[in-house]
Amino acid sequence: MAPPIIRRMLDRLQRLELQGSRYCFDEIIRDQENIVVAKNLDDLDELSLKAAEGLRSFSSFLEGVPVVVSEKVSGTKLEDDIVYTRYKLPVVTRRTLEKLIGGSDEPLVYVTKGGVYVRIKGEELRKVRDEKGISRGELARALGVSRRTILYYEKGLSDASLQVALKMEEYIGDRVFARLSLEELKGLVKEPARRGAPGERIRDTALKRLLNVLAAMGFKEYLFSRTPFDAGAKRKPQREARLLIRGEGGEEEDIEEILEVTDSKAILLTESGGVEEEERVLVLPRERVGEIKKHISLLFDTDN
Repeated sequence: MAPPIIRRMLDRLQRLELQGSRYCFDEIIRDQENIVVAKNLDDLDELSLKAAEGLRSFSSFLEGVPVVVSEKVSGTKLEDDIVYTRYKLPVVTRRTLEKLIGGSDEPLVYVTKGGVYVRIKGEELRKVRDEKGISRGELARALGVSRRTILYYEKGLSDASLQVALKMEEYIGDRVFARLSLEELKGLVKEPARRGAPGERIRDTALKRLLNVLAAMGFKEYLFSRTPFDAGAKRKPQREARLLIRGEGGEEEDIEEILEVTDSKAILLTESGGVEEEERVLVLPRERVGEIKKHISLLFDTDN
């Protein structure tokens, strides 16, 4: 039986798995603070650049964390408790993902083309150094790096190589290491998602018109690939004003579940019929997209 603290954590989670998904994601996990958008692969080599860009874009729209989950690369087993990268996306094993969601006392260790690094908490490093009365120069000499490197650590501009991190732990302890958690993982997802210029790559004229009307209402558009939706629109500071839009037909399976776990609303364009308003979904005939303004207030239960 799971310990009470673990059971409480599991009770807080919402998890949606799309079996046999052809999309850029096949799992969404949400707790009270974070949304994880994950793609599960048998081997990391199966990940294409287009799928990676789709995962990053959809996750960015949801203000979530994109993660690729795999147990091996080129047939070689990936290690637990290490964050790998591919196309500037974090890659972890299933066990590591569960630790990220639950939080861990282990340092955040990640692998890039440049080597193996340990994430440093810059402000904590400065505090520890001050508490121990250690100058930047003294610490630099002990670690075999330059004073500028220490300054970069403290400003969050650089992380320590594994070799330097081992020396750092021996010299000042491990308080300065970031822990394996989703909050810290967000810092590794530095590549901004490509949101797309207004009207870019949109061949569906009704969808293009709808996005133009929403833009005039203060929504920003996002264009997706390899998702159940063609686009998204989001208005700030109202975080709840988040729309997922399907403009070219497609299957409706999993849509309700996706909307629920991501706390989003949807607009589904149809070839004919009338306007249908449900709790999370607005079905709108293509020839009536110009009427969207009067339906938005009902969809989001606002007066705007």
